Amino acid sequence: MVKESQKRNSSRNLKNSKNSKAGSKAGSKTDFRVPKSDSKSAPKSHLKFGMKDQKKRDFSRPRENAFDTENSNIDGIPDLSLGSKDPVKTGVRYVEVTAGYEDQRIDNFLIRELKGVPLSHIYRVIRKGEVRVNKKRIEQTYKLQVGDLVRIPPMSTGPKSIPPDPARFAYLKDRIVYEDDTLLILNKPHGLAVHEGSNIQSGLIEALRVLFPEYRHLELVHRLDKETSGLIIIAKCRSTMKLLHDMLRERKIKKTYQAVVVGRWPKGLNKVDLVLEGDKESVTTFQILENREKTTLIEAHPLTGRTHQIRLHCQAAGHSIVGDPLYGDMNFENFNDSPRMFLHAAQLKFTHPKSGEMIVVKAESGF
Repeated sequence: MVKESQKRNSSRNLKNSKNSKAGSKAGSKTDFRVPKSDSKSAPKSHLKFGMKDQKKRDFSRPRENAFDTENSNIDGIPDLSLGSKDPVKTGVRYVEVTAGYEDQRIDNFLIRELKGVPLSHIYRVIRKGEVRVNKKRIEQTYKLQVGDLVRIPPMSTGPKSIPPDPARFAYLKDRIVYEDDTLLILNKPHGLAVHEGSNIQSGLIEALRVLFPEYRHLELVHRLDKETSGLIIIAKCRSTMKLLHDMLRERKIKKTYQAVVVGRWPKGLNKVDLVLEGDKESVTTFQILENREKTTLIEAHPLTGRTHQIRLHCQAAGHSIVGDPLYGDMNFENFNDSPRMFLHAAQLKFTHPKSGEMIVVKAESGF
């Protein structure tokens, strides 16, 4: 293993890895690693966006010539209505806790119930005693029990949502690749956000809730970037979601991605280890699937789950993902002509949390 300090020129790091203090054995594979001690003294932008190349491109602001995936209608994906921009004032509500929500903290319960309300407001009404459970004041760490009656005070929520039109999202039913009584796995198209957010009134999960009203507790188990296509797990009940979250934390759900990157991926580069999100370690292993004239088809196995992890690791290695609007190589001759970002969640492998069955689901990328 070769350890190197974090520097601006990632390609220079790879080239000089043989001269690092740790040394390398003949025939051994390269491990591109940035120690935590070095990252603390590095500029903040390095931690957030990975390493910059010699031209010091600023990835922190949008590019004018990068293709617009926020408002585009890619592959027939419907444009989403933004709904009303005016906040909605709610009255006092009483919610009875049902099966599936037991052992959930009251603050997390309120975050789900009060979409669009700032977290600071939610914690303030808890501290002031305006939120009551069974007519009693509670702490934010209180865990709900079946039958609890929660008093939610009047609050201004976010803009009133317009439910997605089921007909416009009916195509998602054909993209379900696995389903049972407790969960489903769907092959998400690129260009579709997984949930509502800034300038996005409805995403995948909101559409599925309209398409399957019989499942009252559909929840995302994990997330994919809007520009990323591929497999995503949806839980049908909170108990399944909790079990799957535990499995994610324990790294018992194996994810495999495919990506097309700029240039030739080095044969010996099979692992990238960087510090991201302040001081959190992120690790991805890589494998070359096919060398092409100007690009490489690779397979990526994230061992941790940091934001934009694979995209940042490819950029840090000097071979960004083709079509990546944030971390891509603007000098790549086909950058502006790329129809999408070439990153796809191709396989999920895990033991079913309820049945104990081994689940292996694949979805070809078409790259």
